[in-house]
Amino acid sequence: MDDDRPVLVIGATGFLGRRVVSGLTADGHRVRCLVRDPRRAADLLADRVEVVRGDMLAAETVSAAAQRARAVIVCVHTLSPQPGRQAGHGFVDVEAAGAGNIIDACRAKDVSRLLYVTSIGVASDARSSWLRGRARVEELLFTSGLDVTVRPGMIVGHGGDGFGMVERGARRRAAVLLSSPRQRFRTVAVDDLARQLVALLGDPRSFGRHFDVGSDDVLTIDEMLDLAAEHLGRPHPAKVHLPRSVIARIAPAIERAARMPPGAVRGFVGEGSDADMIGDTTAIRALLDQPPWPFREAMAQALHEGSATTAAPARSLAWTTRRCGCARAVDGCRLRRGTSASERHRRNDPARGTSRCIIVNRRVMTAVRAAQSPILNSARPAAGPLSGRFFGLRRRRCASRQSRNGGCPGSPAGFSW
Repeated sequence: MDDDRPVLVIGATGFLGRRVVSGLTADGHRVRCLVRDPRRAADLLADRVEVVRGDMLAAETVSAAAQRARAVIVCVHTLSPQPGRQAGHGFVDVEAAGAGNIIDACRAKDVSRLLYVTSIGVASDARSSWLRGRARVEELLFTSGLDVTVRPGMIVGHGGDGFGMVERGARRRAAVLLSSPRQRFRTVAVDDLARQLVALLGDPRSFGRHFDVGSDDVLTIDEMLDLAAEHLGRPHPAKVHLPRSVIARIAPAIERAARMPPGAVRGFVGEGSDADMIGDTTAIRALLDQPPWPFREAMAQALHEGSATTAAPARSLAWTTRRCGCARAVDGCRLRRGTSASERHRRNDPARGTSRCIIVNRRVMTAVRAAQSPILNSARPAAGPLSGRFFGLRRRRCASRQSRNGGCPGSPAGFSW
């Protein structure tokens, strides 16, 4: 790379952002990741990757992160939780405020290149308030004077919100869905989208334009579910499309439970949300040197990754845990924060040579019960503390024997899912 200045990625720990970071480093770029919690970005650290703490809603942190950057790529999902938002701000206000901070930082730090991921179907006259809101953000971007490029279709990949409904539903006998059975989506593989963002980064032909990005496949959610079930060797699941009027009534509860900005769910399932999201991908095809992945290949890759995750050993509650207080803690064993002293150690009969730590408390069980709600199961993000189907807490016996841990009073084993 002739220009060794870093590319700033906002939303680097998310579903798309992680793949963008990987693509940038593979292409030889230096990368700077702006993240709210650097611990979540620990696996992104590499020789040419730096991680800085910040939030797109905190203007000073965005400005500091943009220092000496050559470009900015924004992969923040509108419906994702935004802890830094002001009280009373809806999802459109949150994204507009974040986009404004990013534009101001780019101007102040002399960064001219900005790639911003929005969505196919965005238009100022769209019937959907969600699409109209994103059109407002696009207008801010295109009138900023920066070299802006935006827009993908429905992103297919393990861990995605939209495809998460397909992935979960295909593994079950019945799928609870938020979308209309008639609504059609153009699909794009998440790895394809990340690759295309990297490819367009320095292409002046893309400056000041929006591109509808996707494959040639246009499908309904029902069709995607059936194809995914067939790939898994399962029967087609029964489809339960929740009435939008019902979802609209319970939307505030879903938003509070998932910590979404107010109006996020209502905008997504409200008036006009059943419109097809297809767009026209002709323009971007002329700029790319590789054809897009068809849906079947993208789906197969996503389901393979999902199966590998399901088959992997259960992970500990790393998002809210700390190391055991034992002087000789065993690697890989953790305790839940807030666990009472009486729960921390239960010593078994020393003659048996094993011991356990019990880490379950009421807060964990509350989260677990919430995860079992079928509506939240469909509406929440596909990754996170409430993600996936919950099959029960599973006790993991500590791998060490008392002889190995030197008589530790409570070998730290625990519960995980």
